[in-house]
Amino acid sequence: MTSEFELGWIVALLDGEGSFLEKSYSPAIDISMIDYDTVFKAALILGMSPHRIRIVKKYESHHKQQYNFRLHGKNALRWMRILRPYMSERRGAKIDEIINIVITHRPNLETKEFTKCINPFEGEKANA
Repeated sequence: MTSEFELGWIVALLDGEGSFLEKSYSPAIDISMIDYDTVFKAALILGMSPHRIRIVKKYESHHKQQYNFRLHGKNALRWMRILRPYMSERRGAKIDEIINIVITHRPNLETKEFTKCINPFEGEKANA
């Protein structure tokens, strides 16, 4: 289960450094950074195996090493729905566009579990 702190952390990271994509009606969340520990933590929060983090080929010797992962399909769609209410206007609009394309062209990707994304922290009492 993702904590409220982790949700805030991943929202901030993806709003600033992430990419929300759609290719062939498949949603994806992508992140590339030079900080392996940050990419590793993001992968864990999103439920990915750190073994799926890849080393990005350096095209120039003076470039810093980058690390990347991409979350696809139902899991990407699920996370887009969770993250959407917290994202900036521009990122939120991109997520809305992707969700509409995906559910229009691949309704089988949409399951009852993902039809309505509920805030995972609803019902929890905030600490005073």
